[in-house]
Amino acid sequence: MYRDNNGVDEVRSFGRNGCTARVLQLNLVRPPAAASSSPATAQAAPASSKPANSGSNGGIGGAEGEVLGMVRVKPVRVHVNAVTQRLEGIELLYCPTDRVVLVDVPIRLVNDEMAPGVRKGGWMSVSKRTVRYKALGNAIPPFIEVNVRHMDLDQDLLVRDLPIPPGTKIYEKNFNAPVVRCTTDVGKD
Repeated sequence: MYRDNNGVDEVRSFGRNGCTARVLQLNLVRPPAAASSSPATAQAAPASSKPANSGSNGGIGGAEGEVLGMVRVKPVRVHVNAVTQRLEGIELLYCPTDRVVLVDVPIRLVNDEMAPGVRKGGWMSVSKRTVRYKALGNAIPPFIEVNVRHMDLDQDLLVRDLPIPPGTKIYEKNFNAPVVRCTTDVGKD
């Protein structure tokens, strides 16, 4: 079972896409005495959570809430209830520092209000909110910062124009796909 008090805060801070590009430290803790009878049940809490109350469980093998170990994980999917906005589940991928993983990294625009196209009445239309990168477990970027200060109307920023952080490679099928476009079009029928 996954126990997390800060999971909702992580999703609110970084968004669903931002959470999937972050590597978390997950502490494995000893389950309560009632749940310890079944070896299939295990509880985990992220390193950022407050440790569980450690008390005597009356059993053999240590106290309830005892930290058994730590693993590095990356959220793959984050399930949020559409009505209540409650975190319902997180699918995690084991991510040691030397493993190469595929990760969808969110795009963050910088200086978009200073772009000549925006000053002429346009706006930045983001067509790809995330871009897939192949990265080592210790080199996963939480986001890709893209400076769009130079973009004029009807200019595109393509996948191949994105920065490549150290230890990563772009892993997209189409390197000519637009990521951001400075436009005045509202929509086309």
